[in-house]
Amino acid sequence: MHLKKSLYHTLKDVSLALDEKRVIIFKTMPDTVSELFSDYKYIVGEYLHFITPMRDMANMFYIFESKFPEGKIDDFIETVGALSRNNFNFNKAAQELFIHKNTLIM
Repeated sequence: MHLKKSLYHTLKDVSLALDEKRVIIFKTMPDTVSELFSDYKYIVGEYLHFITPMRDMANMFYIFESKFPEGKIDDFIETVGALSRNNFNFNKAAQELFIHKNTLIM
């Protein structure tokens, strides 16, 4: 499955395969969306369905998002995207983000 080629995968979204069995997906949802997986379910719905029951998946996302300070989720998405685009090379990702590499590590 090529997630990035989907009509529902925008430039603000980040998805990458860790290995053959694990994928990381960060979906930027507009404020007007009331359901967690409204449009994005077409991309990853079946994949998530076979891995985790929906109730458990929703709980994971709510807990994950609640751990970030107000407004920091966008910074996290930008950082993960830079790391992914630079093959997790911290020096190159830090340059792309215009920050010092030690700031990226912390």
